[in-house]
Amino acid sequence: MIRLFFIFFSLILFIPNFIVYKGSDIILIYFYLSSSGYVYYSFRKKFIFTEIYLAALLWLGFVYKFSLVNLNLARIKEAKDYLELTPDLLDKVLLIVSYGFCLLIFLSFFREFFFSYEKLNKTIKNKSAEIIKLYFDKEKIILFLFFSFVILFSILNLKFGIFQKGIISNENVNPFFLIFFKWLTMFGFASISSFIIFSYLKYKKSFLFSMIIGVIESMITSFGFLSRASVIFNSSSFIFGYIKYANIQKKFKFKIKIILKYLLILIIAVISILYFVENKRSKLLYDNNKSKTFNISEIVEIDKDTSSNILSNVQRIFGNEFINNMVYLSLYRWVGLDSMLSVLSSQNLSKKLFFESLKEKFDPNQYSFYEKNFLDRDMKYQSHTDKNYGILVPGFFAYSIYSGSILFFLFLIFMFYSIGILIEKFAFVYSYGNFIFSALISQIYVYRLIHFGYMPFNSWKLLLAIVFNILIYYLVIKCSKKF
Repeated sequence: MIRLFFIFFSLILFIPNFIVYKGSDIILIYFYLSSSGYVYYSFRKKFIFTEIYLAALLWLGFVYKFSLVNLNLARIKEAKDYLELTPDLLDKVLLIVSYGFCLLIFLSFFREFFFSYEKLNKTIKNKSAEIIKLYFDKEKIILFLFFSFVILFSILNLKFGIFQKGIISNENVNPFFLIFFKWLTMFGFASISSFIIFSYLKYKKSFLFSMIIGVIESMITSFGFLSRASVIFNSSSFIFGYIKYANIQKKFKFKIKIILKYLLILIIAVISILYFVENKRSKLLYDNNKSKTFNISEIVEIDKDTSSNILSNVQRIFGNEFINNMVYLSLYRWVGLDSMLSVLSSQNLSKKLFFESLKEKFDPNQYSFYEKNFLDRDMKYQSHTDKNYGILVPGFFAYSIYSGSILFFLFLIFMFYSIGILIEKFAFVYSYGNFIFSALISQIYVYRLIHFGYMPFNSWKLLLAIVFNILIYYLVIKCSKKF
């Protein structure tokens, strides 16, 4: 049903874009077929989490963004200044992106031969029974301690700015404590939530209650982390993990009512955390405690002759500062099209440029390698406050074409995809079949991949942290079984 609705929606999106597009009709058709085909295929019965998140975020970053820009409903705001969207440039971008989508469909097909949950789950032995029993025996104490630590670390983060998105970390913090803090914020607490949710699934208890625990943890962590996205994506991994578990365990009934109730709770939670995080970020990042607001006319392209009537109605309904910022985020913060346009409009693509990007190091006084080389930002980094360091990233599609070689572009996509599959399989096996945990780890990897490109050589740290997190989960289960 969901896949059929998506095809219907894609068709509605395609028809007006086909009418107004000034480039090649064949390339446009190829672009919509390959991108929609990848999303449709990724959400099949034998889905895995890496492919679901890749398909969704790539579609939002390229198809959704392109459709709005092509229909003159939005602008290209995160590309280089004065970028001319010529038909030739758009054709080039859409064609290369389509190659990437087709490769991912091909890889997804062959992936089933060596990794699918349907096959792998039959070989996984249930070794989590002891620790799950221990959890329910001491549930009140464990939950009290868990949320005490989550709240404590969130307060510490807000007070001392230890690790927050878009803000330079506190230099006075011990580096080992900072690493530990980052791990808990990005992986640790959410991993515990995934264990609690999976425990409720295994014991067939109130799954909705366990999901609420996960949402509350995500909200508290996100507020301290000042992240508007983590509560959404972490919570979505709980849903996908639940759906996959229900599909695999045929005796376990998938209940739409539970999902609908959870989505309602999640929507309320997301709106709340977006509001509080947005206000807190405004105070930290902008002068005079005023947010960087966006007027609707700056966000959406509107005909000047009718703008006064439309704007008055929009402002009457969505006139407050918070809604304007949310509209901006929903339209423009999807990584993909802007960076691909900027990179492919460059005349300096080469293997030398690609290898130079690997040398990038952190410097709060300089723009990133991507911004300097593709957005023409050569001046000293300009920020709202001394604490702020926010950058634009190319994403792994645009980064993979730095060399200018289509074959190298496809090879890097293959590498990024393969690493994601291995991580997901590793997470599932060493968590003894915890679908929720596997979904969470896959989501974290894909989200970082979509935002890839800043200090790329340092990616080994993220991979090491993910492997470390999986091993901790494995060792906790082993120790509980032994002692």
